[in-house]
Amino acid sequence: MRLLDIVPTRRSIPQGMLPSQLGSGVDLLAGLLGGSVGVSTPAGVFVDRTNAESVTAFWRGAQIIATAVGALPILVYQRDSEGRKVPVYNERERVIWDKPNPEVSRSTFWMDAVLRCVTTGDWFCRVVTVADPQAQPKKRRPIELWPIESQRVTVCREESGQKLYVIDHDFEHPLSDFTAGGTMVHVPGPSSNGLRGNPPVLQFARTLGLAIAEEIYQSSLLGNGTQLNGYLSSDQQLTLAQAEEAARLWDESHKGAGNAGRTAVMGKGVKWMTSQLNAVDVQLLESRSFSLSEIARIHGVPEWMIGAHTKDSSWGSGLEEQFRTFLVLTLQGWVSRFQETISDELLVQRNHFAEFDVNRLTRGKLADQVASVKGLVQAGYDPAESLAVVGMPPITHTGIVPAGASVADAGPPPEPPRAELPPIELPPIDLTVNVDLPAVQITNQAARTAPRTITKHVIRDDAGNIREVREEEG
Repeated sequence: MRLLDIVPTRRSIPQGMLPSQLGSGVDLLAGLLGGSVGVSTPAGVFVDRTNAESVTAFWRGAQIIATAVGALPILVYQRDSEGRKVPVYNERERVIWDKPNPEVSRSTFWMDAVLRCVTTGDWFCRVVTVADPQAQPKKRRPIELWPIESQRVTVCREESGQKLYVIDHDFEHPLSDFTAGGTMVHVPGPSSNGLRGNPPVLQFARTLGLAIAEEIYQSSLLGNGTQLNGYLSSDQQLTLAQAEEAARLWDESHKGAGNAGRTAVMGKGVKWMTSQLNAVDVQLLESRSFSLSEIARIHGVPEWMIGAHTKDSSWGSGLEEQFRTFLVLTLQGWVSRFQETISDELLVQRNHFAEFDVNRLTRGKLADQVASVKGLVQAGYDPAESLAVVGMPPITHTGIVPAGASVADAGPPPEPPRAELPPIELPPIDLTVNVDLPAVQITNQAARTAPRTITKHVIRDDAGNIREVREEEG
């Protein structure tokens, strides 16, 4: 029976938990034996997370990924009736988009979470909840998130297949996933067993051990001063006392600035042998450069990001393309792992989902952003949505023509407001016209007619308009 199968059986294991289902057992052995999680390497050094993070290239690569992802704002969205993403700020989900717990800020918490996942292969979190009847079908609402060190957690499964988490080897009280009614949230890195991520410190221990051994060797070389220019050699057998006496006489006569250039006289077959040992001769510099490239490959980080300024480094558009590749091939995987876990397990509303605002990593110069928005608008996209693509706020139109734009670009000027005048009330006017008509000659009548009087009556409406004219003869 393997040692990893024997050690768990010495403790009380919950019903249904098999020793062979206790994951890799690395964390368990480390805790029981009193050591840290690590392995010995052919380079003669012990590699664990602490030693690995002492290598500047390893630490810088992990910190770049953690800072790039964890510092991004986390926004919660829902889709409207037209399928567009609309940000929501639900107070019951404040633990996600604002402050995960009372001790640290949002960016500090998520940068630490990503750093743990990158360096150890996993991120474990304990969820503090309260009853929330509104969160159907979930009955609980997260109010605080507290990270747990990866080396304290052992991941295993019950016979039913449910994943369990044992904290500090307390097999009497295993914890379960938050979605299964428990209190644990787990974000695994790249995994080969489906239980937890592969710890890069252990998976690439030989590469990290070589880098650590090179630093130790160079430090010892300089600290002990063992880079000799020469040594005394004799073809005769010398006792220890004779060798020490020869060395003392040599140092007194030829060591120090005051003895420079003195003539050396040696006897009894003693010879001066020159030695030129330096870091270039033993190829330490080339070896350290190779270790730096290996560590960059472990993290998937371009070498120039961790300070590898070699003659084949590119600039300008070359670096921009490398950075874009870094976003797609490295950062996008970590972003997806965290935002999907947050959406599936920690949001109380089923129609809500969380996303990191990756637009902050892809923004270029302001002129490039304006040109991109202009191109989207000309292609038929809504101006507000086009501005959201580059992370710019919407524009409030004021009707003022921007500098350098034509009047036609500003559109027609707004019409002035029309004032409504009150109606004019005029009294009705009665016009009487007296007309004296001369006598007319009527056919077949010889007699002259007498004068007539015609009276006209003008009737107006309330606005003073003439509605009717009546004539009366009198």
